[in-house]
Amino acid sequence: MGTDVLTEAMTHIPSTAPIQPGHPLPLEPGDRLTRAEFERRYDAMPEVKKAELIEGVVYMPSPVRYKSHGKPHSDIHGWLFNYSVATAGVELADNVTLRLDADNDPQPDLILRIDESRVFPGLRLNLGAMLNGDLAKVLMDLQEGIESEQHAAFIKQVESLGQRP
Repeated sequence: MGTDVLTEAMTHIPSTAPIQPGHPLPLEPGDRLTRAEFERRYDAMPEVKKAELIEGVVYMPSPVRYKSHGKPHSDIHGWLFNYSVATAGVELADNVTLRLDADNDPQPDLILRIDESRVFPGLRLNLGAMLNGDLAKVLMDLQEGIESEQHAAFIKQVESLGQRP
């Protein structure tokens, strides 16, 4: 018995989806899989828009709604976009799979990243304003953070390391 067949037999929760010869078993919420097996099955299911592997368990969220997800996602994206434009070396991405380790392939809505740093000086969020939909206030507070001495020092540090100006 091959390793892939053994892995599937040991980790798959029975599915109602039809099994096609020569194709991997379909992803199902609750499956316990290795990252390699998760990625193999996910790649074989282009119709699936979002699936995550968290601590070896497959999660497949329900469709998202405008008010509870789409609008807040867009607002937060705009806030992070403005920070990324003003901050050298920062990258912003939307709905990408992150390979964190052998058991975790999450697909966060947004990521903000910078090489060699775990801090984002000047990134300010006025939570009350965000929750109340006052995006002008959110961006004004962010701008204050971007104009801060901490942010300016961070930009100089990043530029001295040769990252994007």
